[in-house]
Amino acid sequence: MRKKILILGAQSPIARATAAEFARQGASLYLADTNSEEISRIASDLWIRMNAFVRYGSFDASEYEEHPAFFASVVEEMDGIDGVVVALDERGSHNEAVERFLEAKRIIEINYLGIVSVLTAAANYLSEERKGFIIGVTSGAGDRTNLGNYLYGSAKNAFAHFLDGLRKRLRNRDVRVITVKLKTDIAEEAQLKIQITPQGIGKTIALSLFRKPDIIVLPSFWPFFMAIVQRILEKMWEYIKR
Repeated sequence: MRKKILILGAQSPIARATAAEFARQGASLYLADTNSEEISRIASDLWIRMNAFVRYGSFDASEYEEHPAFFASVVEEMDGIDGVVVALDERGSHNEAVERFLEAKRIIEINYLGIVSVLTAAANYLSEERKGFIIGVTSGAGDRTNLGNYLYGSAKNAFAHFLDGLRKRLRNRDVRVITVKLKTDIAEEAQLKIQITPQGIGKTIALSLFRKPDIIVLPSFWPFFMAIVQRILEKMWEYIKR
């Protein structure tokens, strides 16, 4: 039976790649983002290249009062939903955000508040159905404080914690919640040469339903790299204390 999947933030390269991978698996898709014209083009491309069943619509993360009706309309049009992928991402202008609250509010709304709003409707629906999944794509920027993007990072950190809470809440309702945490920016800042593309990330996201971990870190070597770095720092600290 075809999975019916809603993808939010469908304009992003990662979301496009994820949609293509799910289409290869035979899933039916509903693509949503702010630019209806661009979403229409992406949907047409998937239909032409892969003969995929695709519907699409406009979604604005800041329009909280519209989210319950939006999700209900998706469920009706798709005749049910099996899962939701959230790939919403907005870095905004940090320099402007520290001077002007409205920009800070926009960054937080798109990266956190709007997601909580729409996923509240989705989680309640899937809980009642006692099946399905939620996949949230977040960022390693939330794992540390960076003077140049701490507003963005704080929203991503909050999103990751929200997914942790949903995972605990929905586990007994047979709804799986998967966190995909991207560390690509941090790896680049550390001057590590990494070979990871939106297509590679999209494939990992689509295959995550068939794998065990509920928290996936990309690039995959990152946890091992950080374990080595941590061990080196511990050894250095032990040497300094002598």
